[in-house]
Amino acid sequence: MEKMILNETPVRTARSFHINNIELKDFTMPEIGKFENIQIHNCGPENVQSGELARGIEIEQNAKLPKPSPSHSLSQELTKQIELHANSNLKIKVNVDAAETEPIMINYTLDNKNPNLVNHISITADENAKAKIYIVYRAQTEQNVLYHNGLIEVNLAKNSSMDLYLVNFLSDISYNLDCVDANLAENSKFNLITVDLGGKYSITNYNVNLVKSGAEGTINTVYLGRKDQVFDINDIASMSGEKTKVSINVQGALFDNAKKNFKGTIDFRKGCKKAKGQEEEFCMLLSPKAVSRGLPMLLCTEEDVDGAHSSAAGKIEGDKLFYLMTRGISEEEARKLIIKARFQPILQLIENEELKSEVLEKMRV
Repeated sequence: MEKMILNETPVRTARSFHINNIELKDFTMPEIGKFENIQIHNCGPENVQSGELARGIEIEQNAKLPKPSPSHSLSQELTKQIELHANSNLKIKVNVDAAETEPIMINYTLDNKNPNLVNHISITADENAKAKIYIVYRAQTEQNVLYHNGLIEVNLAKNSSMDLYLVNFLSDISYNLDCVDANLAENSKFNLITVDLGGKYSITNYNVNLVKSGAEGTINTVYLGRKDQVFDINDIASMSGEKTKVSINVQGALFDNAKKNFKGTIDFRKGCKKAKGQEEEFCMLLSPKAVSRGLPMLLCTEEDVDGAHSSAAGKIEGDKLFYLMTRGISEEEARKLIIKARFQPILQLIENEELKSEVLEKMRV
């Protein structure tokens, strides 16, 4: 057993806030073997058969990828594990070269025979390319502790765009350790939509680097915690190109003894004149024992920029609850409706209706 320190904030704040990082105590990194439960297929119209890939997309499994950069990661130990062991699982290289492509789906299923996943995915979009990629993690066992350590690297060329959907359906006794590092070229657009439902610990580090002028990035996250689940969310947007834009929106709800740390950083760097960045985070507390911590940060070394941030937590508003209950809706159902309404602006971004229905079913709201 050992202690691992993960997900450091870009800038340290007071220790008393208990949010600079997260510690996994009595934690042992598992042995990594071969992972076989992966499916990659098109999820477009009916005329595209399952298992086929649309024009303009190339996928290479067991690809030779460069060493992952430790600069954007959860920890050096986890980066080293990805470097050493991803060949035992799968390294995947995705290249999008067409102006329009059908969405693709990458499904990982963790079970008793495949309990540990270390994955490294590299996604590249050529100039003017457009892509939608879904990556889903599921659990088919409730008995064994499951483990996922993943890194997704995204590189967008000039005028390209990508919607990347990450959905975590792992069990509530699992470890979900996930990192995204996206680099945006001139006038490119990157939309990251995440739904985080599983894991005893779900620790995520999402980096959007707006390198060139006119680049736009968004991070939209929904999470829902029950029992003793712990979410540690570290969203970082680094802006160095002129007239770049970024938006971070995180919405969640906590039941029982669940805990959440949100760390959101927008860094206006030298050269990003006329850049705009905003972040909003809100957590609904549905138990007196639930704990929510928030640390929104704006860093700035450039003039003529526009930045805004907010972070809040609170109970469901009594007047809304009362209004619904006076119309014959039970208190439990009224709470579900209010939670669903809060999440809806982000959930409606999921264009795959089957996956959206599965999300709502897992949320039980």
